[in-house]
Amino acid sequence: MRLRASASAEQTAEQLAAWDDTLAILRHVLASSEHNGRLYFEFAIPRLGARIDVVLIIQHVVFVLEFKTGSGNTTTSALDQVTDYALDLRYFHKTSHDAVIAPFLVTDVKGALAKITRDRHDPRMTSVAVVSPENLAQAIDTVLAMFDGTSVQADAWVQGAYERLLLQDPPVLRSKASTFRHWTSHTG
Repeated sequence: MRLRASASAEQTAEQLAAWDDTLAILRHVLASSEHNGRLYFEFAIPRLGARIDVVLIIQHVVFVLEFKTGSGNTTTSALDQVTDYALDLRYFHKTSHDAVIAPFLVTDVKGALAKITRDRHDPRMTSVAVVSPENLAQAIDTVLAMFDGTSVQADAWVQGAYERLLLQDPPVLRSKASTFRHWTSHTG
């Protein structure tokens, strides 16, 4: 597989094993899927200096998949990580501005399948869903059924530039700002 072949000398055995686990999960899930789509591994988020484990584009949805298998638990930092990736795509990756974004934290917690809901700040995004590998296909199908939209053109999407969405501040920032409206800051 090219992903493993392109691994640098700095890649740890742990990282290579994680890639193997991710590939095995995706092979199983996607082999039985009726959907066609595009996968991007280790998708760079230059603004954050990070990489999304997997971006999966199917029809009108950009799935942000962060895999935390082998740990046996779901941490707040893992949830924050996948949330940050999804928000970064939404508000800084030009070809994601109008797409449906669905962030998933894939964990090996047996039977994990969080209720998938629309994000309360952004109606074209879901809240982070924690799913186990055996429920990943069901979660993907649920999101595809929840939203309508124009198919994302993967070739154009992957070429999307990073730029600030200038139409408005992200709703999550507006809600945070309103929390501190009565506070003043002083320097010196």
